[in-house]
Amino acid sequence: MTSEIILGNGNLSIGLDSYGQVQKIIFPNTCMANHVGSNSLHHKIGLYCEDAVHWLDDGSWKIKQSYYPGRLISRTIANNLWLGIRLEIQDFVDSDLDALIRNIHVINLSGHRRSAKLFVYQDFVFEDNAHNISTAQYIPANVIDNLSQPAILHFYDNKGFAISGKSFCGNGMDYSVGHFGKYDGNYMSGAWCDAADGKLAKNNCETGQTDSIIGLPIELSPHDSCRVMYYLAAGQSISEVCQVLEKVAKEGSHDYTKTTSDHWLSWLQPAIDYARGNVRPEDRYDFIDLILKLRAQILNNGSVIDKSIKEISVSTNHISPLSSVLAAATLVELRLDIDAARIYDFYISPLERDHMLYPNYLLSGGIGPNKLPFTLDNDCVVPPIFLADTALLLISLCQSINYAFAKTIPLDWKKRWRKLGVKLADFLADYIDPISKLPMSTYHYNDPGEAKHGIEDALLVYTALISAANVSDRLKDVDAVIKYQAVSGDIADALMDIHQDIELPADSDQIINRYIDNNFTDSYIVSLLSKIRSLVIKESSSEHDL
Repeated sequence: MTSEIILGNGNLSIGLDSYGQVQKIIFPNTCMANHVGSNSLHHKIGLYCEDAVHWLDDGSWKIKQSYYPGRLISRTIANNLWLGIRLEIQDFVDSDLDALIRNIHVINLSGHRRSAKLFVYQDFVFEDNAHNISTAQYIPANVIDNLSQPAILHFYDNKGFAISGKSFCGNGMDYSVGHFGKYDGNYMSGAWCDAADGKLAKNNCETGQTDSIIGLPIELSPHDSCRVMYYLAAGQSISEVCQVLEKVAKEGSHDYTKTTSDHWLSWLQPAIDYARGNVRPEDRYDFIDLILKLRAQILNNGSVIDKSIKEISVSTNHISPLSSVLAAATLVELRLDIDAARIYDFYISPLERDHMLYPNYLLSGGIGPNKLPFTLDNDCVVPPIFLADTALLLISLCQSINYAFAKTIPLDWKKRWRKLGVKLADFLADYIDPISKLPMSTYHYNDPGEAKHGIEDALLVYTALISAANVSDRLKDVDAVIKYQAVSGDIADALMDIHQDIELPADSDQIINRYIDNNFTDSYIVSLLSKIRSLVIKESSSEHDL
């Protein structure tokens, strides 16, 4: 099995499985669900040739996947030795328009002429809810304003997807729409079954749990090739999605490929500069590849999706504060400050609304599922939170300010500190037992069964308040400095009284790394960041080492 591919522009996120088939669509960035549904569902690609259709996931193809160096543009190579056919698929989500563009190169490896048809099938489970009754319609060319080519339209509520394609060595677009899953008491396998004889039924409209398929004819001379274009556009109205589809389909892929390629090369430049001085030459390709994979998990509203394609078995995509802070800190160290700032800003509204950080959030910023109960500890209410989330977010924000702005702090970061940093620091400073001078009981990642005191959390809170005092000192906030230093000093004294040989953290990196190593092994983002850090030269003398 080859590695997964994730493509996106921050608003539309597309995940390809190991066969190069679409298995995840998240759109827009406030949506919490995968519009393709669970792991068992995916869009399909097949080639009808020699009187049979050969799907990429049927076991007859040998497939390799990779990203183009320095770009969120993927390449899937599929070889079918029995057929004598090779598919080279270039995929990308446009950097500006919400559209997936697939440039499919069909190569005839045999010495005889071939007549074939490329089929692309798509199913949609809007918001991953099979009870949502969506509509699938075939739209002839020039019957809707701003749409001059035929298309298939899927829509539900305020979300829509439009699909079209073009073969450069064949005429027309075959099509059909249908159902899949349970329908009228029967189980429907899907419209892809209609491709078995190479011809589609041309069904024009369906409602329910809908799917669709398009067929693009191909004529291949011996040892010749043909290019086929496939477009999937997204929008929040029928008018919008049709405008996006028309633009990408009419203007072709060349300009969009160049624009998207230039966008990612420009975005990566600070990380490339960092790699030249901190990563061995033989590791730089992998280093940049990992940075791109990290960026693909970050949406424009700052939400960080902490799961890979293989892990999408739950309908909602949860946002973890831990994953967010680690991603933000790494991006800042690489001088990718804008994306780091988005991540921090994601938590401003939830913190203003709820006054504390919950363990999970949805992409919209709403509170995600939480199994932790409110409990009583010595007549004090213990909220359903991990105190470590608040401390780690505060430590990361302080690190980011120090890493990114060694001499001066621009106005936008000062505002970010007031809206987020101060609230986090004040919460921690107030969440202290007046008798023990230690943080009150809270839940713990390594043992979430019950709320309790924890030395580990006390060390985190101590480090976070020391960091907050240092930032406050730079901003000339004397009252805040006194408050945070006093509370952190009390925590240190209390810890020394309990454990005289306890060692206070020497720096924030030390305690963050120790906390993560002790508590997290199955986080996709943590795994990604660990790989990034492992490629950095340990002996580097750079001012800002990862």
